[in-house]
Amino acid sequence: MKRKLEEKIEVVRLKMEDTAKIMGIGHPIVYQLSVELDQLHNEWHRMCGGKKKNIYKIRKNHIHVKECSAIEMYQYVG
Repeated sequence: MKRKLEEKIEVVRLKMEDTAKIMGIGHPIVYQLSVELDQLHNEWHRMCGGKKKNIYKIRKNHIHVKECSAIEMYQYVG
């Protein structure tokens, strides 16, 4: 079951990536595929993630943390 879910995640991820390259990252189809991928990741985490919670603390004004806009984050460099 875990392997089947991981394969489905990979299929949706590749489809989302290909669609974004063709139609642009802001296209509604890309958004819908992203939502579907999030749901699959959540399902995988519930199934396989275990009970351990990772807490990552970042100190205020940490030198290695840089904020950027969502547009900068998702620019495709081809």
